[in-house]
Amino acid sequence: MSYEGSQYSCNPRAIYEYMDKNFEGFVFIWAATENVNVKSASEKNKLKIVKPNTFASFFYIITSKYVFTNIQLSTYIPKKKDSIWVNTWHGGGAFKKVEYPSINLYAIITKKLQCKQTDFYISSSQIFTEVMSASTNIPKSKFLKIGMPRNDIFFVSNSETDEIKKSVRRKYGIPESNFIVIYAPTYRGDAHAGQFNMELDILRVIDVMKIKYRKEISFLVRSHHTVNSNFEISDNFIDVTDYPDMQDLLITADCLITDYSSCIWDFALTKKPGFLFVPDLQEYIEKRGLYMDISDMPYPYAENNTDLINLISNYNIDFAKNKINEYLQKMINYDYGTANASLVKELLSE
Repeated sequence: MSYEGSQYSCNPRAIYEYMDKNFEGFVFIWAATENVNVKSASEKNKLKIVKPNTFASFFYIITSKYVFTNIQLSTYIPKKKDSIWVNTWHGGGAFKKVEYPSINLYAIITKKLQCKQTDFYISSSQIFTEVMSASTNIPKSKFLKIGMPRNDIFFVSNSETDEIKKSVRRKYGIPESNFIVIYAPTYRGDAHAGQFNMELDILRVIDVMKIKYRKEISFLVRSHHTVNSNFEISDNFIDVTDYPDMQDLLITADCLITDYSSCIWDFALTKKPGFLFVPDLQEYIEKRGLYMDISDMPYPYAENNTDLINLISNYNIDFAKNKINEYLQKMINYDYGTANASLVKELLSE
């Protein structure tokens, strides 16, 4: 189940497709809403789709041997003794803080129950393990040092990724020769009531990108799936918020502009150009918090449009790649394209 059944995406999708391709005799149960398109299983396996938060979905969570989700399951769902629950989480690295510190009794009890529920927690790096273990109270021994399954796609052959790129370009009518920039900001404040106002000067960014890369620019905007985005659709950009899986977009994009989103981690693995546009940096730090100083993140940051334009103009790819490599080493990266294989090997040995 991905994002409480609202998407067919992220690590659960990657695990499902890997297992369906490489194993047989499995019955896969996907909890998904009616508007979510789940890829059919191969002939050697079976697929059943149920609506989330229904009796059927709870029944299969309770009775299944393996349960995969990219958020924490509700603590009121009982867990079968011999079942294995894997929290894949939905972000790598360690950027924005995942929750606010709390010492109330309800939070303490919830964390204890969640810890008991979780058999394995997938980790993208040693620093991720440290901050998430401290935040969730889940012991470090339960964290699998394997990288995120959704990021294996960044390490496959060009022939596989070329098909994804062609599909995305075809869907949005993007010429093959165009340079693709994707802007993907995260949410602000409460995850389900966040508001996002477009402060990025897209036209100026497009102009400087044209000069920098000597190509026509296709500018994509993807707002966070839990955010009410306060911007109008424009001929200046393509809204890709409803595209099913972010990984396909990151594979296709030539450049990323984001802020505190965990897609920083994913995109850094590609070594392609990236920038952090953070006009609300101080406010965000005060209200939400970051795990590290923003200057230690793998991409350069700007707090206003003028500084961002200068960063793009002066971007040096060799210097940038060195900084990314240093960052991944400092984080003690676990993403090397073998997460799915390592996970399944671990589970089948249990």
